Amino acid sequence: MKTFLLIRHCWPLWILLLGCSKENPTVSVAKPEVFAIGSVLENPRTLQYNYQALVDATVGRVSRKAYEKYKHNLEGYIDARRSDARGKVFEATAAYEANQLYKKIGDGDRVLTTAAEGAPSHPADNLLWRAGMIIGRYQLKSTRNSKSIVKFLTAPEYITRYANEIIVTHPNTYLEVLRKLQQQIARGALTPRWKLVEEAIKQKRLSNYIFPGHEVPSFHEAQKKAEQVIRRQFESARREYGG
Repeated sequence: MKTFLLIRHCWPLWILLLGCSKENPTVSVAKPEVFAIGSVLENPRTLQYNYQALVDATVGRVSRKAYEKYKHNLEGYIDARRSDARGKVFEATAAYEANQLYKKIGDGDRVLTTAAEGAPSHPADNLLWRAGMIIGRYQLKSTRNSKSIVKFLTAPEYITRYANEIIVTHPNTYLEVLRKLQQQIARGALTPRWKLVEEAIKQKRLSNYIFPGHEVPSFHEAQKKAEQVIRRQFESARREYGG
């Protein structure tokens, strides 16, 4: 009877202990964010590539499925990949050019692409890397549409998603945003939406450069390079897959 009473009075503690056992964990531990500001990254792959290899690692290769679908329609494949490839070439080119300039002035900072580092879907496209540590993150937007840039700076879902990134876009697109902001200022009090844009520019959360004072490639340059890359990669796939 005493044994029964002891078990009866102690069963809540026993259940609690079971719930906290290794077999039945009740506390989940969040995984650390990949490429968080202040995190350590050793031997980044980006820095092991020349320009062409970096572009290929960032853009990604032509899959067999895509090749089979477009093997008799190269222009169709170019049309299908143009926008995505332009964005990836933009990322790789901006990183490569910034790194060449950092080397030229003897600075140890380097710019990495998250795609080349194995995380093509990361909120950041490029990372600023110093002495083994991530110290900055960039989201590159290859577009001529200034409205889309304004949206990235003002829409709640994008503000949340890119809270840790500096938005970088082509020089002409950046200037168009500035021009439209000045037009809004000239009309009088800014709307809440344009106040957010003004704040982003003042805080340098919108930019047209990564390396200080050096503009990133233009939309036209990124588009031209992307088409060259797509054609070269497709011919490489033709040799690999045959037919």
